[in-house]
Amino acid sequence: MIRRPPRSTLFPYTTLFRSQHLNLRLNGTQFFREKFIIPAITGKGVNEETANKCGKALDVTLDQMETIYFCDSRPFLCGSEISIADLLGAAEVEQPLNCGFNVYNNRPKLKAWMSNVREFAQPHYDEAHKFIARVAQFKRD
Repeated sequence: MIRRPPRSTLFPYTTLFRSQHLNLRLNGTQFFREKFIIPAITGKGVNEETANKCGKALDVTLDQMETIYFCDSRPFLCGSEISIADLLGAAEVEQPLNCGFNVYNNRPKLKAWMSNVREFAQPHYDEAHKFIARVAQFKRD
C-alpha cells in the first residue's frame, strides 16, 4: 500500500514534486523527444546538437538527484516505504533510460533506488513501462 510519508520525511517528497516539471520531467522528456519522437514523426535524423544539449541538462538533473535526494541510505525518497514520489520519479527516469541514455553513469544511489522501486512495484512496473520500452525497441531495430 502506498501512503503519504510522515512530515519528518517530506523534504524529498515535496522537492521532487516541485522540481519535477522544471528539472527531471523537462530534461528527460526533451531528451526522449529529440532522440525518438521528432525523428519518428518527421522521418529526419536526430539533431545531435540539440540532443546533446538535452543530455547535458539531464546529466545535471540526475547528478542533483544522486547528491540531494539520495544523501542518506534510505531505500526510497521518503524513507523505508515507497511513495508516489518514487513512482513518478522512476517513470521520468525510464524515458531516457529506454532510449539509451546512461542514467546510471557514476550514480550508484540512483541505480539502487531504481532497482528498489522496480522490485517493489512488480509486476505492475514493467506493465506500466512497456509502451516506452516498445517505442525504444522499435527505434533501435
